[in-house]
Amino acid sequence: VSGDFTAARKLLQEAKKQNPDSAAPYLVEARHFEQQGAFPQAAELYQLADEKQASAEIANGYARALQRAGRNEEALTYLETATERYPDNAQLRLGMAVLQQSSGNEQNARANYEKLLSALPEHPVVLNNLAWLYHEDGDERAISLAQKAYELNPENAAVVDTYGWIMLKSGNHQQSVPILEKAHELQPDSEEI
Repeated sequence: VSGDFTAARKLLQEAKKQNPDSAAPYLVEARHFEQQGAFPQAAELYQLADEKQASAEIANGYARALQRAGRNEEALTYLETATERYPDNAQLRLGMAVLQQSSGNEQNARANYEKLLSALPEHPVVLNNLAWLYHEDGDERAISLAQKAYELNPENAAVVDTYGWIMLKSGNHQQSVPILEKAHELQPDSEEI
């Protein structure tokens, strides 16, 4: 297999020389490194591809590789710029919202999830994460969003846990217990659940 990759890399290097303005050889190589779990190399190649031929797809790949390489701050900064270039790209906005939420920037995350809710009204992650942010703010809309996320993805432990926890905190103790137990069954090793 390594011999095949060595030969493939030689072909890619040749393609880069023959087509200096093309992002394609960089993308092929970036996706290979990403599949191998070599995320720093993948990020570098996505960045080179983005410089050759910017697109929302390449931007998503670059941000994803940065995150998987553990470079979340860099990924967030990049996503903020990329969403200015591609304001209608839901995948970029979702990546940015998730990173904003995980870094403690709930206000911007909530604004981005609310924009996404218009474009992706049936997306369980958008519904679940916005429900959690609403819950933290005491917003009554939290329970209905959490319930909708649960109905769309009842086998996702995080979604089930969010719904059960919001139900518990809103006083629905008896109804929340089986849901919270289900969340634990789905992911018994999770300390958070």
